[in-house]
Amino acid sequence: MARQSKAKKAQEDVAAAVSWWVYVCPSITGVHRKCVEVCVRVMGGGIADSLDKIHGVDPQKALGTAASFYVICHSSNYSSYLSIRDNYYVPIVTPAWIFRSVLQNSQVLLPTDKFSANPKKVFSSVVLYCVHVESDPRKVIASLVSNGGGQLVSQPTTAATHVLCLRNTGPDYERALEWQSQTKPMLEQVASNLADIREGCDCFLKDQSCGKGASLPDMVVQYLLGQCGLLSPQVVSYDWVQECVKQGRRVSEQGFYFPEKPSTKTPEHSLTVQDLVETCQKQSIYPAAQTDELWKDEAQLSGDSLAGEIFVLARHIPNHFQQRMAQALEALGASALMISKGDAMIQVPKATYVVCGYQSGEEFALATKLAKPIVSMQWIAACIAAKTIVPTAASSHTSLVRQILYAPAVRHGGIDGMEGCVVTLSGFSARSSPTRDEIQALVRLTGACYLAVLSRSHTTHLLCLEPSGEKYKRAQAWGMTNVVQFEWLVECARAWKMIPSSSFSWLTGNAKPVEKEKSSSNTSTLLSVTKSTLAVPKFQVEDALDALDEKENTPLKATNTPTTGKKETVKVDSTTDVTTPIQLRKAIENNALEVIKKKTKPKASKKRPNPTNDDEEVVVVAQMPPVKARRTSQSGGNRRQSLSTTKKPIFLLTGTHEEMAINESIVMALGGTVVQSKRNFDQSCTHVVCKELRRTEKVVAGIASGKWIVTPAYLKESLVKGTFVDEAPFEWGQATAKKRMSCDPRICLPAIKFWRLEIAAGRPGPLDGRQFGVYGTTVPPPEMCKRIIEAGGGQFVEPSSYNEDTIMLVADDVKKTDKKLTTWLAKKIPCVAPGFLIDYVTKDHQKRPVWMAYAI
Repeated sequence: MARQSKAKKAQEDVAAAVSWWVYVCPSITGVHRKCVEVCVRVMGGGIADSLDKIHGVDPQKALGTAASFYVICHSSNYSSYLSIRDNYYVPIVTPAWIFRSVLQNSQVLLPTDKFSANPKKVFSSVVLYCVHVESDPRKVIASLVSNGGGQLVSQPTTAATHVLCLRNTGPDYERALEWQSQTKPMLEQVASNLADIREGCDCFLKDQSCGKGASLPDMVVQYLLGQCGLLSPQVVSYDWVQECVKQGRRVSEQGFYFPEKPSTKTPEHSLTVQDLVETCQKQSIYPAAQTDELWKDEAQLSGDSLAGEIFVLARHIPNHFQQRMAQALEALGASALMISKGDAMIQVPKATYVVCGYQSGEEFALATKLAKPIVSMQWIAACIAAKTIVPTAASSHTSLVRQILYAPAVRHGGIDGMEGCVVTLSGFSARSSPTRDEIQALVRLTGACYLAVLSRSHTTHLLCLEPSGEKYKRAQAWGMTNVVQFEWLVECARAWKMIPSSSFSWLTGNAKPVEKEKSSSNTSTLLSVTKSTLAVPKFQVEDALDALDEKENTPLKATNTPTTGKKETVKVDSTTDVTTPIQLRKAIENNALEVIKKKTKPKASKKRPNPTNDDEEVVVVAQMPPVKARRTSQSGGNRRQSLSTTKKPIFLLTGTHEEMAINESIVMALGGTVVQSKRNFDQSCTHVVCKELRRTEKVVAGIASGKWIVTPAYLKESLVKGTFVDEAPFEWGQATAKKRMSCDPRICLPAIKFWRLEIAAGRPGPLDGRQFGVYGTTVPPPEMCKRIIEAGGGQFVEPSSYNEDTIMLVADDVKKTDKKLTTWLAKKIPCVAPGFLIDYVTKDHQKRPVWMAYAI
């Protein structure tokens, strides 16, 4: 008995020394469960045999304030443990959290937010890096992946689970394939040695000397690498990300791989398990939990401005937040109480304020019963920033948005259905009311995704402070329906359900002010939104950059996947449309490009549409021989090059990313060339393809240099015929180019054809013989002006060459008293507004503008 008593006492001492505990879901079994238990021991934690330890059913087993608790489960079991969050902060994570913690650093647990078991976090545990993606679109991808619970890294690394590529070329792509081929045998070895892995875990668990920081058997480490996705990482196209966001779930990577190509390179270095582990340990993939956004460094806080105040912190607030809040409040003279099980009845009556994350838990219930002021962490942050007590949510002096932010959320997690909302803001700033930061916080509170820039096909709601501004105008031009007041978001939060936005629309005239109610007890009884109310559009990365540059979208470079080896023919029946880049790319890869026209059913009151208009859709039905294609980077060229002497057409593309990707695939399939010049005009092109005729650099310079300016229907018809067809019916200004097209009324359509024919005949272009200079930060920008001038046959001259034959384009912000401006005017050098250049090219060629009308 004495011996048993000592053993029990030793076990209790060990349990008392454990600072964190894990409950493993019963659905995790076999080798997987054994590896979880091993990793928990290595990290210094304990395995809880039941949830009683956190629920406190058995007070002797209940956790104190110092202990942390975690639930490890699969996504399918996530909902079973949500009720725990009502009273306690308990992260619910996947096994990858503890596996990756061991691989990265056996002494420190990783933050849990990137390993959530919430099935709505579609990129949970994903570590992704991008190949071929420029910095701006990379930021957008990072934002969306992060909102989905994943992590994007900036450099190629073997610690990544996924490599996102836009094409199957380049050194980074080749390196990813090399890593994949070298680690794939390791994954196969794991699958064939599960019995050895289980035996290694059992031996480790039986050995009492194996505790925190102990080394794991090699095969167990290899199993952990495989479960974290580090053996045979997934090399996928960006369409995989698109589908995950579109469907709201993690879709299989199969079907998003690139065609396999035989590698001719010999690996410089063979990867080993030790190499992979060292990479995980050396590279900081997961940043530490950030709390400084809410709480100032306590070193900057001092004084007694909050002296006498007692704050009780609810147990469902994350531990690291509780600690930082307590330190900051105490630095200002207040008392902060982090209570443990059984202390609520003692501590809450003492409190002047009870801090809760959401409206549940013992502390919230008791504070409500005792009529104690209940506040949120956002309110605490405001008090710390102001170094004084600010009005609470119940105060009549508190603004509408702060009434929501300063009170606890209704429950843990966002509002059902709001995870499908992608919200962009317009008109909000640090000085507006409400401020941009407050609206962003409200977006996060509801569970919606915040996107900093307006996306034509991904933003679902544009919240405007006022019905004005560039984003508001852009949304109108695009036909967006959910352009709403910020009160819509406030009402969703107050009712804690997604309500229809039609009553708050700026576009329909239904926008109306909302009463500032002090509590949520009298919230709106509007009907819940139906599934059809919010149509989540297809995910596209590049068009999210529209608001950064009003000229036009920057394309993500479409995949160029040469055919290798014999491929099985892909046949698509007449009910299947090839409308996305991945569908068209797969058709090209498989040599299935003979196409027919699929005509839409005409309306009874109208004639059957012309076969060459935009009502045609492309479907793949049979096989045709592959056609060689080439791409070219931005390069110069002779503007006077005759189109008739050009062997193959060279295209500049405009439009959304998806439109450009499809059009590029068509061009390359037909043997043409696409110029990759970003937003700039390239004089080597022969055709500019645009669905919307706007005064962008590519369009204006294309007109000035006599290029074909055609609609996308030209490429569709060419694909139908299997060769590039006559451009004339598809040139902007022709009857067939007008239907369903958007045209800037400032562009004279006949001028497009006029200048093309003039230049083709060897006659002067619109700017031939003229010389221009640019002064100041003009709109359009100086570099754009220079390219348009040179495209139109003009000469861009430096300041030393200015004379009375030079037309100076002077920025609007240049003052009339400017010394250089007054000097040029004295020399009778024409000084005009920059708009003269664009108007001179695009206005009526028979009544060309005169510079005197634009004189400064």
